[in-house]
Amino acid sequence: MKLKTDSLSDYALQRYLLVLAVLFSNACFFHTVASGETLRILPLGDSTTAGYTDNPGWDVPYNHGYRSGLYNRLTSAGVDFTFVGQSPEAATDGTPLLFIPKLVTGDWSFGGTRTPATDLDALGQNNHRGYGGAQSAGTNNLVRGWLQADDPDIVLLMMGTNDRNATNLDTLIGTIVDEKPNAHIILSEIIPLRTDDLDLRQSILTFNDAVRNEVFPKYLDLGANVSLVDHYTDFLVNPNDPQSIDNSLMATFNHPNNDGYERIAQNFFEGIQAVTAIPEPSSICLLAVASLGFLRRRRSKYQ
Repeated sequence: MKLKTDSLSDYALQRYLLVLAVLFSNACFFHTVASGETLRILPLGDSTTAGYTDNPGWDVPYNHGYRSGLYNRLTSAGVDFTFVGQSPEAATDGTPLLFIPKLVTGDWSFGGTRTPATDLDALGQNNHRGYGGAQSAGTNNLVRGWLQADDPDIVLLMMGTNDRNATNLDTLIGTIVDEKPNAHIILSEIIPLRTDDLDLRQSILTFNDAVRNEVFPKYLDLGANVSLVDHYTDFLVNPNDPQSIDNSLMATFNHPNNDGYERIAQNFFEGIQAVTAIPEPSSICLLAVASLGFLRRRRSKYQ
């Protein structure tokens, strides 16, 4: 099989239009927290949100995944925030995974001799809803209870690696919007896979295309508080070539190493900055609608 791609210039144009659409949409639906209130951020997703690397061996040290880098960036920027969520992963005590009970994470602490470079446990910030093996459908069955317990202002939603099903992701977003209409969802185009299987690589491109051109615009048109970040492109050697996956950023087939997690952290940091600081002039909202309309007319050919 050969990956289906258009010209690199067309791919680059799509990424440029996406950046414009996301920037302008953030301006339309920015989140405001009252003065003196702490921003409640819910990292929601699968093992990448939990921060797995090459478990259970853990030759690549555990550092809470992207959440540590995001913590450092938000703290340096002076943001008053707290991570929320009650997932125990990645636990070192043999606790089975919620969605894959036959698996355990292994002891990334090596008997307490290794601690993360940024120890979110010690900082009281190791809170999230990342679960190894999680898929959108299974998460949707539980997410209302989680949202009620965690009460987020912002949801960092990174889901799809385990099923690559945009329809189920659409349903999950609908549930989140219904349960917490005032929370802002930062949706993700997911990272690539480190594999020579071209069908699997294509499935990520197809999923991200649906997220970018169907799911995200749908909720934007509905007036939901939603924006989009693109993690996929930051895992490419050439950002204009969707086939040029940078395997040096991956720990395993589907998990980043800590350099890769830093890139995810930067993307989410910029996404949070955008939805907490950008004003909403009507002219920018009109540009968002125009940009998204053009994107829909140029439906991606990577599927």
